[in-house]
Amino acid sequence: MDLTPDATPNATPTPTVTTTPTFTPIAGAIPSQIFFVLRETAQLIEQYSVPINNILSSMVNDDVSFDVSSEAVRPQGLHTSTDGTKVFILDDNVNRGTGIISEYDLGTGWDLSTIAASGVTFNASKNPENPSLAFRPSDIIMDETGDNMYILDDASDNLYQYSLGTAYDLTTVSYTPGDYFDLSANTSKPIIPITVLFGNLGNKLYILNKYNNSIDQYVLPTNYDIKTAVFEKSEVLRVSQTYSMSLNADGSRLFVDIGNAFASYQLTNWEVDTLDRISGYDGTVDGVSRAINLRQADIGEVTPTPTPSATTTITPTPTVTPTVSDTPAVTPTVTPTISDTPAVTPTVTPTISDTPAITPSATVTPTVTPTISDTPAVTPTVTPTISVTPSTTPL
Repeated sequence: MDLTPDATPNATPTPTVTTTPTFTPIAGAIPSQIFFVLRETAQLIEQYSVPINNILSSMVNDDVSFDVSSEAVRPQGLHTSTDGTKVFILDDNVNRGTGIISEYDLGTGWDLSTIAASGVTFNASKNPENPSLAFRPSDIIMDETGDNMYILDDASDNLYQYSLGTAYDLTTVSYTPGDYFDLSANTSKPIIPITVLFGNLGNKLYILNKYNNSIDQYVLPTNYDIKTAVFEKSEVLRVSQTYSMSLNADGSRLFVDIGNAFASYQLTNWEVDTLDRISGYDGTVDGVSRAINLRQADIGEVTPTPTPSATTTITPTPTVTPTVSDTPAVTPTVTPTISDTPAVTPTVTPTISDTPAITPSATVTPTVTPTISDTPAVTPTVTPTISVTPSTTPL
């Protein structure tokens, strides 16, 4: 049996390659980052393009807009589905507002020129926990699948969670009592919540607090389940006004409307205490927005072209399977020599013949290596006691 380790591992290891993606736009395609900007006073949505990802100084007005005055008197909140084919606008329910959420369809995702009102609405004019309480919805957002909808209320400082039986279908909205989160219970400072965002696939929750122009950060142990939210930290933006905000896909950039401009901040690992405003990267816009939605770089009509920035080949320790065969591949370390002739001359060799030449008066115990053969060469009449220690000679 051959127990020689096989030099070939059972599986070929796959090298690990770290790449930095770059984006090469397709000719005539929609830029990979687009902002839908909601104007409260003008009662319309505008579209802005960002030709260079995350560089808002390259931001341009696409001269495409849509009038929402037929559905919203004081539009407050805006949410766009991940694929950009659905838009939802929340109308304020005070100062002539209706408290209605209206749904719009886009024939081409993230192309505002193809938008049209669907006629589907949801009444959000009453507090879902207690209709007799004041209710001032200020923003709306959904999870990434459209199965849950969240309404931010700056009257109670609560965030309410609604379920949708069919994704992005307002006719299937329902509310379960108790499905809300009290934002004021987690901070000692006053709060005027005006914008809500999720980050890191629903593991992070961010609230833009207009009271001191800060961002409050919460962690959600269960993604998108606001009842599990725990306050983590708050960061003051050190600007005079804030109106709305949006995150890019990987959480490395936060964009805040500070009045006629979108300020660009970089952050690390989704943590607001790492916010650092990037000088020269602000985007200029035509007025104050009430809400902004960002089309992310990773879902745009662009072709990602990964360029390796560092390649690391990992060679794992092979899993060795012994090779079993009939022919030994390993020579034993020690093989005894077996022959007719002793390999070692004994120290005392008695004369052994048919007629003993010497009759010993005592028993002699020589150290011998006997001759081993099929037929004994001599049959002595006197058999001495022989202590045999075979000698083995390595081959």
